[in-house]
Amino acid sequence: MDKCDADARLLSVEADAAVREVAFAVQSISVSPTFPNSERTYRLDLCTLEGAAYCIELTSEGFRVVDGDGRYFETIYSLLGATSPRYRLMFGGALASKLAELAQRQEREAGDEDSGEEAMRH
Repeated sequence: MDKCDADARLLSVEADAAVREVAFAVQSISVSPTFPNSERTYRLDLCTLEGAAYCIELTSEGFRVVDGDGRYFETIYSLLGATSPRYRLMFGGALASKLAELAQRQEREAGDEDSGEEAMRH
């Protein structure tokens, strides 16, 4: 596999991951069927929770809004954080839920360990 093929594969993987990972916090997101993708550029169609539609370009420089201010973002998360207030709320809520789940799991595991230690003492 040459460098162009490897770069194209990396962009493809990154685009697919972006679609999967933020779908919960946008109205819609997909790899654009309108624009041909290449080894240097992928396009995503995005509609935010506010109803704003964007064409997002993914290159080796990062993510940017086509016809936007030209600013590149390292991740799709940072791009959405800059363009969608409701995304920030959804992301914060999802993060808080995951942290609460983790805390509950740790409490259960600690309780299970305490039960096991107490049983060994008797």
